Amino acid sequence: MTMASAAFSAAAIVCVATAPRQAWLGVLIAVLLAIGYILDSADGQVARLTGMSSLAGEWLDHVVDSVRVPAIHLAVLVGILQADILPRWTILLPLAYTLTSAGHFMSQILAEQLRRGRLDGDNSSPKAAGTLRSWLVLPTDMGTLCWVFILWGIPQVFIAAYGSLFLVQLVVVVASVRRKYLALMPIPVEQRGRGV
Repeated sequence: MTMASAAFSAAAIVCVATAPRQAWLGVLIAVLLAIGYILDSADGQVARLTGMSSLAGEWLDHVVDSVRVPAIHLAVLVGILQADILPRWTILLPLAYTLTSAGHFMSQILAEQLRRGRLDGDNSSPKAAGTLRSWLVLPTDMGTLCWVFILWGIPQVFIAAYGSLFLVQLVVVVASVRRKYLALMPIPVEQRGRGV
């Protein structure tokens, strides 16, 4: 399932980077990305249900994700340059999106690993996010980004929607990185005895 997810995403990425902009193409790209996203979301659950989950599978899933997300934004960069319709400054959006997405992904993965080590084998996960927080971070979800590509054939509208998602992503990433940094700070010795 991971490889099928990667294949659908790769097909969408190639379309973004190479195909001429047309209204129907945006729909195709969005559907391909969405299928890739659905398969990526389901692969871990299917592996657990079938008893086939493994560290190798988890590793492969993370490797594919670490390539997929920057590749989407870099394809947008290539698409903008090839079309040569939008103002030159718009190439900064996919570059900035690439950097923040890669940094956020690394922050999440590394914080999880460091937290496991710090808690000496306590692999309990943090409390589930509340409903409000889930809605607030929805614009940063890959599933939301997929559907923005429906607008790919209308460059000015696409770049406005894409840029809006980037701004939300930037705010969420800054808040998330700060929260993770503070959570990983050492607990002062005088507070340890008080159970803080």
